Amino acid sequence: MAQVEFFEHPEYSENQDNWETYHDLYEGDPEDLKSAKYLWPHELETIQSADSQRIRAIREMRSTYTNLLEPIVSRYTSLFFKDPPVISPEVAKMFGDEINDVTGTGKSLVSFIQDDVTKAMLLYGKPIVLTDAPSIEVSSLAEQKALGLRPIFRLLPALDVKDWEVDGKNGFKFLRYEYCEVEPRESASKEPTESIYSKVFSFSNGVYTVETYKAESEEGEDGQKWKLVDSYTKSGFPNLPIRSIENGESWVKDVAEQCRKLYNLESTRDSIQYFQAHQRIFFKGVVSEEQKKAIAEYTAGFLPADAGIEVLQPVDTTSIDNNIEKTVQNIFRIAFNQNRVSADSAQVESAATQRETKEQVAALIESEIESIENLANQFIKDYAFFKGIKNFEGKIQLSRNIQDIDIDKEILILNALRDDIRAVPSWYREVLKKLAAFQGLDNFDAIAADIDKTSIATNKATVDTRSAILTRLANGQAA
Repeated sequence: MAQVEFFEHPEYSENQDNWETYHDLYEGDPEDLKSAKYLWPHELETIQSADSQRIRAIREMRSTYTNLLEPIVSRYTSLFFKDPPVISPEVAKMFGDEINDVTGTGKSLVSFIQDDVTKAMLLYGKPIVLTDAPSIEVSSLAEQKALGLRPIFRLLPALDVKDWEVDGKNGFKFLRYEYCEVEPRESASKEPTESIYSKVFSFSNGVYTVETYKAESEEGEDGQKWKLVDSYTKSGFPNLPIRSIENGESWVKDVAEQCRKLYNLESTRDSIQYFQAHQRIFFKGVVSEEQKKAIAEYTAGFLPADAGIEVLQPVDTTSIDNNIEKTVQNIFRIAFNQNRVSADSAQVESAATQRETKEQVAALIESEIESIENLANQFIKDYAFFKGIKNFEGKIQLSRNIQDIDIDKEILILNALRDDIRAVPSWYREVLKKLAAFQGLDNFDAIAADIDKTSIATNKATVDTRSAILTRLANGQAA
């Protein structure tokens, strides 16, 4: 069969390098992070010599990566799912026991949405979910159930999906992704071999086609050549059962550069401390082997003529340590407060600007939750279609309760203006009512009435202490 050639979508080519950066900084694999892309070369390491290579190898060995990107993503995920999703009775009935394993690997529906889909959204802004079932032909749903065949969800990594075409009405017209697979072996005495495959999903006139291609050789100047090894079709589908969120944006794109900066600052500090973490003494003018031997045998009191002593103290890394601390603070401030001011800038945003920005973050979170919810209901509908249920109306609803971030968005404003607010009782009462409203409490009217009646007499020292603690927490610092 003739070989074919595939291409990369322009959006993939444009985003590939950034997606790789987010992936590598999130995973924190030391082998990946040794590359010059992450561990920036020092001047001596750029010289093409054996000494330069030795210096570089030693620094790679001494450098360790503090992974702050993974906990930031986890923190956002926890915020998005602080309350469990509401699963409608129709969804629960349709899945049955399968709701506890929707991936074939033991992951529940909620875990799949929370751990896989949301993580892909936060990292890449592009979660892609495939709903598929074994291609074995069966004559009825009863036969399918008897054989234990059922659909499963798969998250397709953004870095693996190389090309696609979107149809405004039915989602994807086609999608192609690549993957590696270990070939079957006759026995344990045979060496494992790995091949690259490309799977192409396409949809036209209700027919859903899946083609599998195998890479014929290593990619060269003329590109990779592929050979078709398998193909099957399924009819009667309303759309290609692949769902995604288009035009999304990574939530860690601003944090990633600060994480890379932190990695290099810590590498510099550790290289200094590992190399010279103690006082070192040198003898000037001692050049011959006899003189060196004399020093070793008779101590420094019997130095050869014209010799002198120089003491090299350990290098003070205070400035680097301060830069590291500042960078860590900026990582958390950018991640959680969306402060766009440069880490190296003396510019400070006004209270009004901070307030407006945090309100935008709250709105973004709500919008993102809605996007994830819509995506989840789309692939749940695809799952129902594989189960023989058309026009499925069951839904899963994600919580919009973002109380933590809403209260947090007022902390810095209260801290910056606390004296002025306390001086104007009516202003202070209105701020308290707004904070109470953000919590969405059922008895808000009664609380608001009590606030209006309350005499505003707050101990300044207590307020200052509480405000300082809240500010440190907002900036990702310990209380």
